[in-house]
Amino acid sequence: MLVSNTLLRSGFFVQRIGQVLTLAILLAGTAIADSGMPPSPSSAGAGGETLLRPFGEKMISVKPSGVYQQQGQVVSQQTKTYQAAKTDQSVIYVYSGGHYSLTDGYLNKTGASSNVNSSNMYGNNAAVLATQGSHVDLTECTVHSDGHGANAVLAYGEGSFIQVENCTISTIKESSRGVHATYGGTITVSNSTISTQGAHSAALATDRGGGTVKATNVTATTQGEGSPGIYSTGNIEVYAGNYVALGSEVAVIEGKNRITLNGTDITAYQKRGVMLYQSHSGDSVPGEGRFQMVDGSLTNSSSGPVFFVTNTTARVSLTSVDIMNSSNTFLRVVAPGKNEPDTLPQWGQEGGKVTFDAIRQELTGDVVTDSRSSVTMDLNEASILRGGININHEGNVDLTLDESSRWVSPSNSYVNVIRGAQLQDSVMANIDAPAGVTIYYHKMTDLNGSWLKGNYILTSGGKLVMN
Repeated sequence: MLVSNTLLRSGFFVQRIGQVLTLAILLAGTAIADSGMPPSPSSAGAGGETLLRPFGEKMISVKPSGVYQQQGQVVSQQTKTYQAAKTDQSVIYVYSGGHYSLTDGYLNKTGASSNVNSSNMYGNNAAVLATQGSHVDLTECTVHSDGHGANAVLAYGEGSFIQVENCTISTIKESSRGVHATYGGTITVSNSTISTQGAHSAALATDRGGGTVKATNVTATTQGEGSPGIYSTGNIEVYAGNYVALGSEVAVIEGKNRITLNGTDITAYQKRGVMLYQSHSGDSVPGEGRFQMVDGSLTNSSSGPVFFVTNTTARVSLTSVDIMNSSNTFLRVVAPGKNEPDTLPQWGQEGGKVTFDAIRQELTGDVVTDSRSSVTMDLNEASILRGGININHEGNVDLTLDESSRWVSPSNSYVNVIRGAQLQDSVMANIDAPAGVTIYYHKMTDLNGSWLKGNYILTSGGKLVMN
């Protein structure tokens, strides 16, 4: 519809659209709209809310609608087929605290978004959209989208909740995530499959304002560039399941957010295995990103590192994870730059600061830092690192070994502090390097915390030299 008159004055935004007068009260970045009589649960007319939402310093218009839309109420349906083809139109749209359940449904979304930012943050054009504290339950459903900016399942706002069980979810075009929670929305998905083909289309995702996704026994495959299996600017918990990213890292965390995996198999084919970063785009709050994985497997089939951290503080915790690494680098911690794929210098030059905890782990590959970065690595319960540390002699790395863990360095390494060195008959029992390799250290303690000094010949012929 055409806007025939607009008046902005004293915090009130008055908009005449055709013959309908919409009064929106703009408070704290939120617009509340009254567009007349509420729609019936199955109406397909105008959406239930006309909103202005913040995007940086600008405001973008958000007007959700759905082929099936429901304001409030409690509705259950079975064996239904709904299709949406219009721009910015959802297939299912539930708002104002509604509860909607669908079993054995087929939901098909075509048609592109008019504004991808609006789609990714607020849910315009999503196949299934829950807002304003609404609940949607999907059981044994097929959800398919084939439109630019057509996320499959999206929960927007605090209290909005979507449950997905035994479903098949697929998206084709760019910026079309599988399940996606924003601004405090929550999604649980179990015993389901998710596939995405377009760029910037993660299988599990949260975006601006944070959100929560919990996934159990999900099989997911992403094909597009910049489409990880799991992308978090909120809290994502994954139990069991299998995630494969063919065109991207398999897991990505921005800012002070979290991914927790338990008994899950994840595989990355491009760029790196796992990335933690901060772009300062406004999508996430700066702070410590946390990646925790217990059991399962992590396969890095890319030429990049297993873990990459830039421009942020991060904590990585691994326990009994089977790791397969095709590259020579295990952990890379550096500032953004032109030589680092998918990073921009304008993000900042803070480098990275990483705490890395390994329990019952075999780690293969080098630990690389730059002059702006630091790593604190703890190896516990029979863990072993086979790789050089700070091989470029630029950053600051501290290493702690418990009584059962070891480090074997195949190349010259530079460590600030080594804690937990085991000296037996003047020979290091838990640090080794081959002949021709020298490990340089600044400070070193034994298991009791007593300081050790001096130079040592290692079991395989290498040297440990105080620097």
